[in-house]
Amino acid sequence: MVTERTKTILLLTSYFAKNSSKTFKPLSTSEWNRLARWLQTKTINPEDFLTQESDLLLDKFQDKTVTIERIKYLLERKAALALALDKWSKAGVWVINRGDKHFPKQVKDKLKELSPPVFFGIGNIALLNQKYIGVVGSRKTSEEELNATKELGLQISQKGYGVVSGGARGVDESAMIGALEGGGFSLGYVADSLIKKSTSGLFRNHIINNRLCLLSPYNPEAGFNSGNAMGRNKLIYTQSFATIVMKSDVKGGTWEGAKENLQKAWVPLWVVDSQEQGNIAIIKKGGKKFSLKSELDIPKLIKREPTLITPDLFSAPPSIAIQEEIAPEVKREELRIKIQEASFFDLFLLKLLEHFKDKSVTKKELKDTLKLTSSQLDTWLKMGTEKDYLIKKQRPVSFRLNPKLSIRLVS
Repeated sequence: MVTERTKTILLLTSYFAKNSSKTFKPLSTSEWNRLARWLQTKTINPEDFLTQESDLLLDKFQDKTVTIERIKYLLERKAALALALDKWSKAGVWVINRGDKHFPKQVKDKLKELSPPVFFGIGNIALLNQKYIGVVGSRKTSEEELNATKELGLQISQKGYGVVSGGARGVDESAMIGALEGGGFSLGYVADSLIKKSTSGLFRNHIINNRLCLLSPYNPEAGFNSGNAMGRNKLIYTQSFATIVMKSDVKGGTWEGAKENLQKAWVPLWVVDSQEQGNIAIIKKGGKKFSLKSELDIPKLIKREPTLITPDLFSAPPSIAIQEEIAPEVKREELRIKIQEASFFDLFLLKLLEHFKDKSVTKKELKDTLKLTSSQLDTWLKMGTEKDYLIKKQRPVSFRLNPKLSIRLVS
């Protein structure tokens, strides 16, 4: 049963058809967060939009990108939502929102406001809050490597943990199947084709037997999208107590996911000690060596090492939170930057913090202070805005660091 609140959030944040309006796109996670916070200050529940006039509810609401016209258009898609829900229900799909008691606590605690507004799922919903070890890796894998991955999944299940992975061909599927065939349980965060994957012979019986759940923050009929595939990586990591990289290239989803986890320090990251270039590179970046020949030691696997703080590159304090009065329910996101691995974009953020930590600044001021070309500045401003690290203001156009962002340098 989809709650009225979930229906409203779906209307505001989800796609229902390929021919959706290009003018009025569903709200992004950051846009939904801004609207949700405003509604909280006015003690308005999202489901109120289903029974009351949106013009009255949104009186005095203002936002840089979330216009009242856009909200009204999205809310008018009730017929499309009803058709989609009927179709999804027949396929066994359920939908939950961030406030639901079943929403994965591990994910919510680590990602906070970066958690998806809704999840679409098929399978045993009780599996969303069990204990997991993540196993990730390449699609292009030899038979020998797949067998080793299956064996690892089996060992994890024998220790009382489930396997969480991405449900893709190769390492992901093998790790999950290894746990399932050993009588354990698995959780798969899929980036596309949720309904189609749930009907495959590989997974269907395990779903029926309540030992497998497939989950996605994207439309359950959505096709493959590389951005979505990258975006779900953080869900695998934050759902786990530790994650093991079986095989990685020096590019692609496994590589980017491992780098992001090392930067954000969500969970301990282990990497199979092999001659794969990606594995070697991730270990050099801070991943711990994992041996397939040793007995699986879960307590060692999930133990978190204390974080060592190193001096700021620009003589600033080692941990700086941008100060601004924030509503109690708003949580800060911490961005951890490793000094020896810092990208030029990371250094750009640090320079912003050094010179303009609590005020807005125009492009000209940035260009003059940081000695950047216009094209490079535009690229980094766009990246910062898309990642919600920067807030763009109009009239005049200016930028400031997001007051919810805390930047920390680590070794």
